[in-house]
Amino acid sequence: MTQRGPGAPLAPVKPRSRPQRLGELLDGARVVSAQRARVSIDRDTWRRLLGDRIARRTEPGPLSAGVLTIYVASAPWAQELSLLTTELLQRLAPLGLRVSSVKFRVRQQIQASQALAKRRPAAPRAPLPRELKARLDSVEDTELRQVIAEAAELWLGREAKLSAKSSARAPRSAGARSDPSARSSTTRPAVSPSTPESPRGRRR
Repeated sequence: MTQRGPGAPLAPVKPRSRPQRLGELLDGARVVSAQRARVSIDRDTWRRLLGDRIARRTEPGPLSAGVLTIYVASAPWAQELSLLTTELLQRLAPLGLRVSSVKFRVRQQIQASQALAKRRPAAPRAPLPRELKARLDSVEDTELRQVIAEAAELWLGREAKLSAKSSARAPRSAGARSDPSARSSTTRPAVSPSTPESPRGRRR
């Protein structure tokens, strides 16, 4: 029989887990939503990786045996994006997914959903390197070439913005903090000759 009197030992208290941040909860919710939809990547992460214009014409599909299925709006998109498989794999690498190759499938519903896509504020862009411009010249589809160039400009602009923010957060030099000229000096008010003496000063 378990002793429950005053002298009974207290049950061990389970340590509370640390409170989760809102961003962590949202990330977890997106992962669960993607898993329920049988896709490997949630839509928000997909948009950040490829940019708005490509994300509106593609959809991430399931990941099976290292092969990621990507749904595209049309056959020309599938053909042209297949030439950029290496770049796609490089962008997917930070997610920690074991993606060794990708395959493209046409899904007509993507074209209908383009009109419902919400517009987002313009993001900063950065000029493309010469090597990337030369590779884009091999893309025959003019619209697709512009979309890929825009996505690359947005990606490079985002990296430049993050780098600028980290530089702006650098601490100020010690000389600026210890500069005596920056400190406000206080002076005692001068005593006017006409100021009468206090009663204590008159006593002898």
